[in-house]
Amino acid sequence: MTDISTFNHEADERVAAKHAVSIAEENWRSLCTQYASTFVAAERRSSDVQSALKELLQEINCNTKPSVKRVGRALDPNYAEGDNDEDEDGEGEEQEEPTQPASALLADLAEKHRLRRRTLMQHSSLLELLELPSLMDACVRSSLYE
Repeated sequence: MTDISTFNHEADERVAAKHAVSIAEENWRSLCTQYASTFVAAERRSSDVQSALKELLQEINCNTKPSVKRVGRALDPNYAEGDNDEDEDGEGEEQEEPTQPASALLADLAEKHRLRRRTLMQHSSLLELLELPSLMDACVRSSLYE
């Protein structure tokens, strides 16, 4: 008699489990239906972002490749001025600027840095005046100044 009651109990558990699975599938399908537009919109945004990033990367590569090549040639001790200026792709490209040695590039960079530093030093008093109101406000807020 105990075998029959155990069998009925196991059968009841199976029926309950099947019922729970069917309810879960129904809930899952209703949630998928309810949020389908969100999933589609997210997928579209993801593909748009990926395509925009690919375009940006391509643009960055196109804009920086000539200057990277120019600096690479300037730093290459084996490069001679009359060497062939072809890309890896085999396409010849017109140079916008002549190749300069590394020392000239470094001197140019140092001059730009000096000019920026001099400009910053000339305007440092103006920058201090612009920061004064925020400094006074911070002091008032922390009760250091009345």
